[in-house]
Amino acid sequence: MEFIMDPFRKKDMKKSTPPSAFLRQNNYLKKGGELIITYQLEYYEKNLISSIYIRCLSVYGYMISIKHEEIV
Repeated sequence: MEFIMDPFRKKDMKKSTPPSAFLRQNNYLKKGGELIITYQLEYYEKNLISSIYIRCLSVYGYMISIKHEEIV
């Protein structure tokens, strides 16, 4: 399986590369002689958590509206 050479350039990514492989790889940036892990995984984790939270709120709102219709 081939990985992305530069995480910020889409043209380096093969279309056959699944998103999970993109998240599993260790991407590093050189800065001042130190290796720094990119923030991509944290970015995807935050997006996943916010997406789950929004879906839970919408399901909760739907359940409340159904309960309200039963009472009225």
